[in-house]
Amino acid sequence: MAPLKAGDTITCFIKHSKVVCSYTDSDNQIDLEIVARDSSGYFLYVPHYIYLDGTKEITNIDVRVLKINSKFLGSKMLYIETALVGKVKKTLDGMTCSSCLQYYDYAAPNQPDGTLVCFSCRAYPYYG
Repeated sequence: MAPLKAGDTITCFIKHSKVVCSYTDSDNQIDLEIVARDSSGYFLYVPHYIYLDGTKEITNIDVRVLKINSKFLGSKMLYIETALVGKVKKTLDGMTCSSCLQYYDYAAPNQPDGTLVCFSCRAYPYYG
């Protein structure tokens, strides 16, 4: 499976308020949006009306360190390992600017490390 990115939506299988592997028996399944990722898993946005064990509030430090969009500040998030991804529901075709975190449809990487820096951030680097 190709690595997912922020903005993609996955289906998670739930049993007793915990995310379980798709091969085990589950009570329910829910769709959650990825807000950030690291080398071994994903950080998922959890809406306020869903209770899952292991959620934590998204703080300013999380927004800065994990490069989470600031619209999720104060919301809940859950970390899962890659093996717990049940199904890929929706993937976005585009990229997020690594400087200003603005999403651009149909954008492609323009940096040597595979990231995108938008025109505004390249033209006016001191205003970000």
